[in-house]
Amino acid sequence: LMTMAIVQEKWDLLRCCSKDRMHQYKRMQTYPVLFAIQKLALENNALMSTLSGSGSSFFNMCYEEDAPKLKQVLSKKFPKFRVAVLDFDNDGVLIEKD
Repeated sequence: LMTMAIVQEKWDLLRCCSKDRMHQYKRMQTYPVLFAIQKLALENNALMSTLSGSGSSFFNMCYEEDAPKLKQVLSKKFPKFRVAVLDFDNDGVLIEKD
């Protein structure tokens, strides 16, 4: 569903498809602050907010123009955490010959 939402540019569906109903809630209970991170991100224009991997990171997707504000809000509320704004890599690994 998430791939379809991205390909068809139905950004409103990302919030719904990023709600992991299998294990995310249980993993987030280990670190309750993750619920606050997710809530704050979604309240500040994140298109989606989801646990990444086992929970050492959180992935928030937003429009490029919303990224600076989202970073500022998250950094201010959670100063001990690192918040990074990254672009998508549409090329993957490239091997170049000299």
